[in-house]
Amino acid sequence: MKLSIWPHYELRHGALRVPLARQEGLVMTALLAHREVRVDLLMEVLWPDPDRMPDLWYRSLAVCLYKLRRKLLPFGMTVAARYGFGWRLLELRRDERLDCLRRSEASASRRQAA
Repeated sequence: MKLSIWPHYELRHGALRVPLARQEGLVMTALLAHREVRVDLLMEVLWPDPDRMPDLWYRSLAVCLYKLRRKLLPFGMTVAARYGFGWRLLELRRDERLDCLRRSEASASRRQAA
């Protein structure tokens, strides 16, 4: 898996390409650069100017990580929380990968049916 940052953030592996939003790309860059990423580092990366940090910054970060996890599934990767520390990038085992893909497909079919 490779991360392209120009002209926009994108994950690539062979023919598979998944575009990332700016915040997702910044978080992914931090995760690839460091084995584990602390909350304060992600805050600094996403909002370098503390005056422009949203009031609900933790919620914004949680949503960003949720979306990034979903985009990492086809690559067999996920972002795992480490209690009291932050997050790290993990490779999923084959059985975990299949379970995640099945759940993702089931939720997509439920959304289409609604």
